[in-house]
Amino acid sequence: MKLVLVIPPCGFCWDRDAQYEVMTRWGCWASLCAECIANLDSGREEPRLLKAGAAVGPRLTAEQAGAYVDAQEWVFAKTMPKWPHEYVLIWRSPDPWLHLRVVAFIRSVGERRRWGRHFHHYWTWGDHEYWAMPPRETILNRRRLDWPG
Repeated sequence: MKLVLVIPPCGFCWDRDAQYEVMTRWGCWASLCAECIANLDSGREEPRLLKAGAAVGPRLTAEQAGAYVDAQEWVFAKTMPKWPHEYVLIWRSPDPWLHLRVVAFIRSVGERRRWGRHFHHYWTWGDHEYWAMPPRETILNRRRLDWPG
């Protein structure tokens, strides 16, 4: 089992693109920015550079990814009424492996754009725009193209 440190020691790496992964002295993995990695003495092993990667096996086609997202039961995000969108969680997916492959597909073919302090990859299919959360996340989001963005 791989434990993941959800809140980094500095509290600011959420707002930056993490570049390194390190095993902390508490036995949890932390994804940190270059500044925080310099200030962290994990006492375990050397930090590893995080690399974006495609899914194992052949990349999905747009039609395969589209069929997956069309078949999901999307949940409206009530906590963000100013930015209406829907989401799908991996543990509610009937096929978690395909879910991860769709996330990888969106990250590999989607347009990288900034939203607030974060960057996401956006892909349009039908009348929706889909995006994948930062690298440690497996949530798929979507919004109708005619909804405010």
